[in-house]
Amino acid sequence: PKPVDKTRFLSLVPSNDGIPIALRVTLTSLHHPMPRNFDTVFTSDFSEFEGEVRWAGPLRVDQDSEILGTEILHAELQCNPVFTEWPSGEVVHLHGAEIVPSSVYQIEAVRIGCADTLDDPSLFSAPLQISTARWGDIIAPFQDVLAPYPAIQPDVRDLPAMVDKVKDIPSALGKPNAQLHPNAPDPSRKVDVIDLTLLTDTVKGSPYPYPGTTSCPTP
Repeated sequence: PKPVDKTRFLSLVPSNDGIPIALRVTLTSLHHPMPRNFDTVFTSDFSEFEGEVRWAGPLRVDQDSEILGTEILHAELQCNPVFTEWPSGEVVHLHGAEIVPSSVYQIEAVRIGCADTLDDPSLFSAPLQISTARWGDIIAPFQDVLAPYPAIQPDVRDLPAMVDKVKDIPSALGKPNAQLHPNAPDPSRKVDVIDLTLLTDTVKGSPYPYPGTTSCPTP
């Protein structure tokens, strides 16, 4: 998957060589759209959570397209690690209230048996950095927060793609590309008119509407 092609999901292919691993996600930079759609529009500030970490939760499987019978593998972010033998070569989509647009995340893996020493950086894999697209930007060109595309996104070209997913036509985007609602997306539900309404409002300049995450309890 492309490193920047989704607004509310992080997609990756975990590599665990048959050994259970946990995936740690660092909230590196949260919701810093460049440029802003309108200088007068309020932009949600999640900077107080930057630097916090979350973990991929239990692996789940849900239907993506009813007409095609396709499925998606996904895991919701949580506060505690879960060691999983991830399916080899399969794309896994991470989601949660912490995954917000125009943000940067760092993902690292750690093997089972290291649960008591997770504060040791040498135990983790090399970091994978993934950034999210602008709010509502569901098709190319994507306005990467790290390398902004000159034209403001999203635009009216994103709307037909969302309509196709709501109709579940065979060529439509997958849920992780199109699902915008709610604060913590739930891949078990269909992409519907709420997602379409949100995208329509966003094309008109509406800001990201959700409250985002809360901090994990202190051990």
